[in-house]
Amino acid sequence: MKTIYRAGGLLILTLLLLGPDTAAAQTVRGKLLQPDGNRPAAYVHVRLVTPNNEPACRWMATEQDGMYYFRNVKPGVYFLEVKRKGKASLYYKIEVRLQDYTDIQPITLTAATAAVLPPDRGASLRSAAP
Repeated sequence: MKTIYRAGGLLILTLLLLGPDTAAAQTVRGKLLQPDGNRPAAYVHVRLVTPNNEPACRWMATEQDGMYYFRNVKPGVYFLEVKRKGKASLYYKIEVRLQDYTDIQPITLTAATAAVLPPDRGASLRSAAP
């Protein structure tokens, strides 16, 4: 019986040490569109970076319909880095909120809708509204 109480106490202690952010991780999803604004941007490489331009997750490719999904993301401010072949990365500021899903409005991939410089280089960044 003491073993059960010790295991339960250890579990509670572990959860307290990990903090509330561990349970708050959730999914970010959105869609990229070609510069014409009508067609999906399929197989474009994307990732989330912190305001210090540190990777928050691995690179992934958008799906055929232009959709991307990042799982287990903690609430906070990030930049969606978009890398297209032969072009400079584009950055879109997003805010991940404390909810099951953070839906990012569709983003049309044009230089006018994003900053060309990484966020830590003082670029004037536009927000992609969730």
